[in-house]
Amino acid sequence: MVIKRAPSSAWPDIGPAKATRIGSGSAPTAVGAAAARVGVMGIGVQKSATSWVFRNMTTHPDVRGAVGERREKEINFFNHHYEYGYDWYEQRFRPGPWANTEFSVLYFHDRNVPERLNRYNPRARLILCLRNPVDRSLSQYRHEIRFGRAPHRLDGFWDAVKRNPSYLEQGMYATHLERWLEHVPRSRIHVVDYEDVVERPEDVIRGVFRFINVDPDFLPEDPHRRVNTARILGDGPLRKAITGVKEGVRVVAGRRVTRWLAGTPVGRRIQGYRYVEVGGHEGIRFGDEERKRLAQVFAPEMERLSRLLDRDYHRWI
Repeated sequence: MVIKRAPSSAWPDIGPAKATRIGSGSAPTAVGAAAARVGVMGIGVQKSATSWVFRNMTTHPDVRGAVGERREKEINFFNHHYEYGYDWYEQRFRPGPWANTEFSVLYFHDRNVPERLNRYNPRARLILCLRNPVDRSLSQYRHEIRFGRAPHRLDGFWDAVKRNPSYLEQGMYATHLERWLEHVPRSRIHVVDYEDVVERPEDVIRGVFRFINVDPDFLPEDPHRRVNTARILGDGPLRKAITGVKEGVRVVAGRRVTRWLAGTPVGRRIQGYRYVEVGGHEGIRFGDEERKRLAQVFAPEMERLSRLLDRDYHRWI
């Protein structure tokens, strides 16, 4: 298969020192004011240490995420909200001499996003987190169980795939990357492997900082701390009682007040009692046969991915 690659170009750096400042007198461009433009975007994939990368990246003084009530990691503009326009997107960020960033994990496997994103900012630097696709599928399944969208039993996985094909589709890394390379040069995509985050997180985050052109000597306070440890909703009376109280507050006071209360330290602590920890692969495991079956599905993709990125991804299968 011949891949049509995006042409390389001598794009200028997008580091914070080169951002247009407020009051500079520069006229807005076709994609909005240069100072508000988002220049660093995480594109995927789900359950591959993306929250860890985003959290540590936005601790850097020259990197800013979206602002507002919830400080969203995932704006999902280029897939779910594109019809709202660039102004809607950029209003979620503060203009200034820093790099604005977001990390929407569903961008990578969406067919419409590569062309849309490149049209918006052809100089954007993209971060792609990858993980063993077999482990990633299991982690996504656990994630869906956590929110009550999939059955909490091993034999439910393949039934769940029929109802949610993205368990497999998100792991078709080579297919999606080939599509991205038709619009974005390889030099504008930085790949982070999940194992490297686990084994040498400081090196990983410094590599991200170098890629987005900010000071790589800055080190987050605790890069070894895990983010989004897997949990599932419990079935006990405490969980039901807390859920009932939350729904009662929502009916009486409205959704905005409920969200505000849930975001307070006390609210977060109380909501934590609704969940049961299932860290790592504890609680839900694939047996050898299930893993072998998934490995067969992903093997052709890992073969092509190894060639595309000039790295050995056969180790995942």
